[in-house]
Amino acid sequence: MRLRKSVLLASFLILTTGSCTTVSLEPDLPCPTRPELLPIPVDLQIQMPPDAVWIVAENQLALKAYAKKLEARAGCE
Repeated sequence: MRLRKSVLLASFLILTTGSCTTVSLEPDLPCPTRPELLPIPVDLQIQMPPDAVWIVAENQLALKAYAKKLEARAGCE
């Protein structure tokens, strides 16, 4: 019984001291440069079905909006 109490006390002390540790935060990383997107030439766009051109355009707009939100949240210029 005494051994059990000492084991419980030791585990309690380990848990409480381990949960009170501090975490050091790394400084903010610099914002990455924006990639230059490659344009799709008109002759390739003509070869694509119109639905595919619209999907590519919608995806590009959505990704640009998402990148702007992330840059605003990170404080990038």
